[in-house]
Amino acid sequence: MHPVFEIPELVLAIYAHLDKRPDQLCLMLLCETTFRIVVEEMWRDLYDHWQIMDMIPKDVKLNVADDKVVVCATSSDSYIKHCAYKVWQIPEEVQVTRPLTEKEWSRLRLYLQHVRHLKVTESLVFANEPHKPSSFSRPFLTLSTYRGEEPLLASLNDVELDIISWFAHVSAEFLIARPLRSISLVMRVQEKDPILPLAQRLLDLIAARSSRLESLRLERGEIAMADEFYEGWEDLLATLIGGLKHKATKLRKIDLSPFGTGRLVIPALASLDGLKELTLTWAQRNTSLSFQLPNDSFQSLTALKMNTEWSPLLKLLPFLENIHSNSMERINVLINQDLKDVEQINRLVSHQWSKTLTHYHMEWTPVGADVSNSWDRVLGSMLPVPFAHLVPLLECHQLQRLSLPLQYPWDLTDDRVGMLVRSLPNLWSLELASSIKWTPAEHTPATTIRCLELIAAGLPYLKYLTLDINLADPSLDDDDLKRAANPRIRRFHSFVVGNAPATIIKERTHKLFPGLTKVVVEGLDVNNALTGTAWGYKDEEDMW
Repeated sequence: MHPVFEIPELVLAIYAHLDKRPDQLCLMLLCETTFRIVVEEMWRDLYDHWQIMDMIPKDVKLNVADDKVVVCATSSDSYIKHCAYKVWQIPEEVQVTRPLTEKEWSRLRLYLQHVRHLKVTESLVFANEPHKPSSFSRPFLTLSTYRGEEPLLASLNDVELDIISWFAHVSAEFLIARPLRSISLVMRVQEKDPILPLAQRLLDLIAARSSRLESLRLERGEIAMADEFYEGWEDLLATLIGGLKHKATKLRKIDLSPFGTGRLVIPALASLDGLKELTLTWAQRNTSLSFQLPNDSFQSLTALKMNTEWSPLLKLLPFLENIHSNSMERINVLINQDLKDVEQINRLVSHQWSKTLTHYHMEWTPVGADVSNSWDRVLGSMLPVPFAHLVPLLECHQLQRLSLPLQYPWDLTDDRVGMLVRSLPNLWSLELASSIKWTPAEHTPATTIRCLELIAAGLPYLKYLTLDINLADPSLDDDDLKRAANPRIRRFHSFVVGNAPATIIKERTHKLFPGLTKVVVEGLDVNNALTGTAWGYKDEEDMW
């Protein structure tokens, strides 16, 4: 074989240009050298459980049939009591029709030893029989019968599982049995599913094997379930966090959802040392935060993401007041609260983290609005949102991303946009507009083409812009558009563009943002008045 194929960089470059898997396989099997280089790249990320199933001998099947009815000791549900299948509780109980030979295990290990990132999802279509192993769980249950000394998944670092069935939970126990760097575990169960003991065992295993753990995401159930469900889930989470406190010394990122009160979970999280990124999602409940936190809570936190949209009585401000970090960089919140609460949150954020905050995103639905209906206008008296509520954030001079897609437009003028531009010169993303369409009778933006001139001149790093602006102004001419042109913009969006033909709006958008390769203008007839939205992007990667 030509010595050129001994250069890993060249082989991998050839591999990257082969977009068809058969071609990639041919390159891998070209010689021993290319096999050694390509197999690691090809199996680094595993997204398809069938890829494993195809390597298991066809005559090796799960021995699930049982002559007698088996009753699961942890369940009272009839579908478990009346099944004629073995209900395995742990991976060690799994049986196959015949054991794999050492040669067969060696072949599996030859490929699986290179897997570093495993991300698989159990489809509901194949998990509709909770007492029978699904196509998702079968390959992992089969692998769990391995008893060799060399691990099958020796390089596995990151696991992402989205599971539903009983046997998927059992197979998940096999996959997270070794110390991992990151775990994402989504358990899509119903309220009466008998899987809580399995979930508890998974969480106990995570705590016991957490010496390498840096990132943890856990989600169980849905946002609208009975109180008893959330109480049981929160008990498990609190116990888990207590186990992580002394063992998971490298843990820096946690994402938990959904839960009802947070009464046990939040204090437990506050005591974790070294936690930097925290994501919390509350369920659909009329609940409020009620706990006392010590003065050293969340001292190392740098990023916070919270979703309380479905808990309108849950006030975010008391929680933020209990964060004693001096290095907060990113805040992302989705809330359903009064406008006064929004103002207070902005003031608190500015007061505590004006010197460190670089990313701030608040998506707000007012209390009383129907959050399932984007056309809700019951609080029209709020239109527009006073600019004074935004002013405190202008003290956060390090901001690089400011995103405030509220349901109602801001009370902006060209001078106010100019004030923002002078205060936040480092912005690369600005989203300051209504998140729904408004007719000209309901709202006409006071911002003109002049504010785009100010943005083009004062925000040299800006790439993404969402702003309400009247592009239908009949007084605009080509000179106005030329002065305001900004070729650096890679994505633009506006829900309020004025009343004009779509061709005019599209032409002006192209001239204002010549870097956009795609511009779309959509009209919508609301209450017999024409309104529209304009959006565009440079590359596919800039769309969202």
